[in-house]
Formats: sequence, structure tokens, C-alpha cells
Amino acid sequence: MIDQQLIFDGTFAGVPLAPVGVAITASRVSSNVLDFLTGRDMGADEPLGIHVIITEAFATLTSLVVNLEVCDTVGGSYLNILSSPVLPVAQLVANTEIFRYAFPVNQLLNAVAGVLKTPGRFARLNYTVGGSSATTGKVFAYLNPRPDRNAFYSYPKNYTAATAAGELV
Repeated sequence: MIDQQLIFDGTFAGVPLAPVGVAITASRVSSNVLDFLTGRDMGADEPLGIHVIITEAFATLTSLVVNLEVCDTVGGSYLNILSSPVLPVAQLVANTEIFRYAFPVNQLLNAVAGVLKTPGRFARLNYTVGGSSATTGKVFAYLNPRPDRNAFYSYPKNYTAATAAGELV
């Protein structure tokens, strides 16, 4: 399950809900900046992961790089703390996850406690387009517990079955 408050780029639409990407036609920052001091449920002590999924294939550009940037104040300077490899256009096809990394845990701690005074309250993604501007290409980017839990897990139901008197189960 994805929290709407932890989405960098994109939204949901349709029934059932499906991710809808946002166009990346030139270098730009994510549509949303996440503020880690805003009250929200970010999971029960689970590590968070950054996910960037291509929802529409890219064309005409040469490459794309995705950077995670953080900042400690409103309107401050952002610091790049994590970069994807240079992704050639051949890898930028629909329904492909191009960026999946664990969010640096110390950034969350720094945001709350000011540990080491490193930036960390605000986070955004910065997309750098290489070569010509893209004519097509969309991404859906979000922060979620890592690994993303799409698998089905079955747990004991903790019930008992009625049996005839004297019968062992």
C-alpha cells in the first residue's frame, strides 16, 4: 500500500487504482517535496525505500539520472545524497523500476533530532535528462516500506475446530 503523502511524482486513477506517471520531458525536480516533520504514519519501524517506476516509455533523450536530494530548511540549498546510474534510453521502457534504494535511515533521524546537523528534513528527487529533451516518458515515484510488500502472506487463524467428545485432534 502506498501512502499518498509519500509520493514524489504521480497519482492514482481508475478502478482498481493504478499509478499514473508524470511527464519528464526536461531536467527538473519532483512535483512534491516530502517534509519528514509532518505527522504521518511512515510504517512501524520498517526501513523505507525509494521507488521510481517508468509508466510510459521515454523517447529522443539519450539518458536519465535520478538523484535524491535533501535539505534542512524551507527554501534552503538541497544536497544530493544518492544517485542512480546513468540510465540509457533503452532501459527506460514502460513498467520498469529504474530506481529502488533504501532511504538512508540517518536522514530521518537527523530530521527529527538534528544529529550531526546534516540536512534531512525535506527530500525531493531531481531528474537529469541527457541529450535532447524527451518527447515522451513518464515516471511514478514514491517512498514506501522496503521491500515493497506485494506478496501474499498467510498466517495462522488461531481458531479451533469442534470435535466429538473424546476425539483427539
